[in-house]
Amino acid sequence: MWHQRVYGLQYASQLNDVDYILALDDDVKFSSDFAEKSIEWMSKNQCDVLVPAISPYNSTIKSTRSIFSPKNILQFLLGSGFENHFQRWQVKIIDTGGFSINTKLVGDAAPTQSAPFNAFWIKSDIIDDMRLYDESWLDETRYAWPDDQVFFYKCFTLGHKQYIHNKFTIQHLDHGSSDPERLLLCSYASGRNSLIFWHRFLFVPADTLRRFWLIICYSYRLSINLLFLVVKGLLKGDFRPLKANCNGVINAINYIKGQSYRDLPKICK
Repeated sequence: MWHQRVYGLQYASQLNDVDYILALDDDVKFSSDFAEKSIEWMSKNQCDVLVPAISPYNSTIKSTRSIFSPKNILQFLLGSGFENHFQRWQVKIIDTGGFSINTKLVGDAAPTQSAPFNAFWIKSDIIDDMRLYDESWLDETRYAWPDDQVFFYKCFTLGHKQYIHNKFTIQHLDHGSSDPERLLLCSYASGRNSLIFWHRFLFVPADTLRRFWLIICYSYRLSINLLFLVVKGLLKGDFRPLKANCNGVINAINYIKGQSYRDLPKICK
C-alpha cells in the first residue's frame, strides 16, 4: 500500500513540466473544475500540499463533531482520534501518537498536520525532499495503517505548507475491503505501526524532558487500549484482536531495537 503510492509519486515527479501531482484512490469522483480551482488556490497561497474535503463531510476521519458525545469522550480517553474545538489545526498530532480534529474552524481552508489519503494535491518538487522510501516499514504489515498520518505529518515536520480546503470536495464512493481478516490486520498494524510512528516522529526528535512526558503519554495510550481490547474480548468472546495488537507491539519493539531502524535518517527540516 505504501510502495504503490510512493512509486507513483516518484514517477510522476520525474516527468518533464510537472508542477502539481494529484494522488487519489480509484473510488472517488469530483467536479469538472476541481483541478483548475485547486491549482489556482495553491499557486496564490504558496501551498505545497492541498487536501480536499470529503463530501458531505470528511467522514474518513470519523469525527463526532461534538466534544461531549459518548463516542468522542471514549476516543479522547483512548488517546486515538477525537474532536477538539480549541486548536488552530484542522488535524493535530497529539503526544500519544494519535490525533485530534477541529471541525468548527472558520474559513474555507485550514492548516493541518495530517489528513486522509483519499485524494490530495502535492507540488512535485518536494517529493524527493520527503524521502518517502525511508518509511517502507509501513509495508511490513499487510495493512499499512497509518500511512496517511505518516505521509502528511512527515510533510508537516519538514516544514512544507499543507491545508485542508473545505470548499474543494470529492465524493468517496467507498468500495471498502472484502478481506475477512481486516479487523485482525488493523489490530496488528495499530499495535506495531502506531508505536513506530510515535517513536520515530515524536520521541526521537524530542529533548530529554519532553521524552519523559512522551513516554508517559504513550504508556497511557498503550495501557488503556489493551484494557479496552480486554473488555471488548470479554463481551464478544473473541480475544484475537487483543492478541494481534500485542503481537504488533512486540514486533515494533524488536524493530526499533534493530539495526535497520537505527540506520534510518533522522527527520528534520
